Amino acid sequence: MIKNKLEKGYAESKIVEERIIFGNKTDFDEPMRSYWYNGYETAFNNHFKLIENGGILNRFPAVCDILQNI
Repeated sequence: MIKNKLEKGYAESKIVEERIIFGNKTDFDEPMRSYWYNGYETAFNNHFKLIENGGILNRFPAVCDILQNI
């Protein structure tokens, strides 16, 4: 989803605002709600770096083998 939104021209901040990585956590009580919201930017940056470096299949090539055997 991140890669698709970036290709469509979404700004990184907009993707973070949409909370697509962990989903919406508004039903969580504090302090967990704040914990999740504060972690979105970090999570986005980690996912973005993974995409820039060839994606999860490049980082973990064994995933391809596992997926092919399912």
